[in-house]
Amino acid sequence: MRKVMGCTKLLLCLAMISLTGCWDRKELNDRAILLGWGMDYKEGSYHATAQQATTSQFNAEQGGAGKGSSFVTSVGKGKNIRSAADDMDLRLSRSLFAGHRRSILIGEDLAKHGIAKVVDEYSRYIIVRLRTDIFIVKGGTANEILKQQYPFERIPVLGIFKIHSHLVAGAETALRDFLIAASSEGSTPVLPVLQVMKKVELENKKNNANESTIQFAGIAAFDDQLKLIGYLDAKTNAMRHWIMGNIKDLSLTPDVPEENGNMAVDSRQLKSDVTVELNGENAVIKIRLSGNGNILENNTDLDLAKSENILLMQKALNKDVEQEALKAVQKAQKLNADVFGFGQIVHRKYPQRWKTMQKNWKPTFGRAKIEVTSNMVIRKTGQIGKPLRLKPEKQ
Repeated sequence: MRKVMGCTKLLLCLAMISLTGCWDRKELNDRAILLGWGMDYKEGSYHATAQQATTSQFNAEQGGAGKGSSFVTSVGKGKNIRSAADDMDLRLSRSLFAGHRRSILIGEDLAKHGIAKVVDEYSRYIIVRLRTDIFIVKGGTANEILKQQYPFERIPVLGIFKIHSHLVAGAETALRDFLIAASSEGSTPVLPVLQVMKKVELENKKNNANESTIQFAGIAAFDDQLKLIGYLDAKTNAMRHWIMGNIKDLSLTPDVPEENGNMAVDSRQLKSDVTVELNGENAVIKIRLSGNGNILENNTDLDLAKSENILLMQKALNKDVEQEALKAVQKAQKLNADVFGFGQIVHRKYPQRWKTMQKNWKPTFGRAKIEVTSNMVIRKTGQIGKPLRLKPEKQ
């Protein structure tokens, strides 16, 4: 019995020795903290670009960056994503750590070639989080974006993430939503779009230097093979989110043709109700939009102290909303891209019919009749009285 107890104690001691300590730890100084990742396609090869934070430049006492650049970019190429990353490792003194990656960028050429292989790798690799922003670079490459300086953030990719987050609700779920749409029937998968915009430095007339900045440029639509089929601009994307019921507030700037002016409206409590009716092989899509609006800017000669003028402005607001919503759907129809998920509504309402028409839904959506009605109510008009630019009438 004593021998058994002695052997047990010895085994426990050996186990404690082998299990204690962080034997596989990697120090922060031995890691390259990956914040942004980009993929491009050129001449049959995949080109990877990584944007990493240079932690040695950060001053803990000041809570910011010290002298020098706060980020570096590394590149690699190969026949697929993994081999491109391995090629990049050959030039890095530290191992890449992707736990803090916020955004993934894909160049336009790769998007046109097809991103099925790229998305497959991201869906299999456990370290890629589903709550990751993923962008298409319109008219450019991921490498170009990741090398671009951004004035408000020391690390540019964080600026990209923040731009998308404050413009689009649930922006950080782009990869998850894309995977869901790509694997389901009745909706077209989309990804947000970035674009590098050139601008002239007017203040420096001697050099007349060209600068560039990054901007959000709407969404990119993909076909069944996950190849890029076209873009929809940011305004269309905003209406898309309203129609889908994803947003509750939106800034609107409708014209008031009767007064040769316009207004700015802060719209709140936005709602949407969509129904689809089938007539043989054709569909009628009825969209009803509603909400409240507060007038922030009145660029007409109307005195908003008078109720009849408020009703006139409200009528102009609803007409503009109906026109813009109709334009948004029609732009998607030209691409045969159901980015609104109308097919899913048909699937739920007509499950038996959907079995036979799902293969032809995209052309069906492309020729569908669209009916839009808006019921926006103006609640507040701001300062009561005539516009300040109008001189008071002489007594």
